[in-house]
Amino acid sequence: MNPESHISQAALSPPSIPEAPALEHHPQLVEFAETLFGAMEELNLHYCLLEEPSRDRGALVSSLEIAVLRAERGRFPLLFGKLREKGYMPLQSVPLAANDCRYIFATSTGRGAHFFSLTIREPFPEGLLFTTDRGTLARRRKRGKCWIACEADRFSYLLSKV
Repeated sequence: MNPESHISQAALSPPSIPEAPALEHHPQLVEFAETLFGAMEELNLHYCLLEEPSRDRGALVSSLEIAVLRAERGRFPLLFGKLREKGYMPLQSVPLAANDCRYIFATSTGRGAHFFSLTIREPFPEGLLFTTDRGTLARRRKRGKCWIACEADRFSYLLSKV
């Protein structure tokens, strides 16, 4: 092995996994997420973000995926009303497998409309999220202005999607 090589040293160091969602590269998604999480806190809705928000280059829709308890669904009209007041118009509700659902919102910007997808997953047995009823929300952690699932739950969730 070449003593000047840095490959062996890099292989020994595990990659760092960010704990907080990386939203800074998507200003419209940052504003939507802050508005959403602020409204959820105001309404005392228990939620957690399940994975890094996605905003693929060229994609028309920015997306967030969260987990909530089934009992919280009855308060979604209040949440959607608060989002509407802040300029995010609910456009569509798309039922997914089990009791999971995707909601599409739109807002106008100086350069046209921007669309957001909010996928809400329920814990097992009602939804497809592989965890017990209150497990994921009991282990969630506060990061910045939002609640995120713990690393193990985020990993399990990503595995369940494969």
